[in-house]
Amino acid sequence: MIELLGDYPLAALSGLVATCLMAWVLRGMIPLLAYWNRRRSWHLALAAILLMVGGAGRSIYWEGVSIALDAEARRAFRAQLGGMDVNVVFNSILIWSAIHWLKLLHLMIPENERGRWSIWTAPCWPSSGFSFDGLRDLWRNLRR
Repeated sequence: MIELLGDYPLAALSGLVATCLMAWVLRGMIPLLAYWNRRRSWHLALAAILLMVGGAGRSIYWEGVSIALDAEARRAFRAQLGGMDVNVVFNSILIWSAIHWLKLLHLMIPENERGRWSIWTAPCWPSSGFSFDGLRDLWRNLRR
């Protein structure tokens, strides 16, 4: 492991920075939940909040605990919470977030076309299947 400051590995410190940044994004997104009547804003806010909570939770569990506890206490703490099984909770939060991202993509399709698309096919809009045409077009426009 790469040691950065004393006994704290680089992974643990980068996890701490990531958690602080996720908390700051959460601070900005939580007020947007009040706009439930603006469906796009609401789905964007909830998707981002869930993504930040899932990521921060995972980061705190795996890296933050490494900073706060010694190796033996860390093992005991993680054993009490189910060890690797706790990832089911984090992954469930991330899945819930992804569903809201998909719904947001669906809501971004123009209303006259939206009926032909589902949240599962919305990431492929405006093409009819998976292609890299949209990324290619974006790259060309950014280079101009």
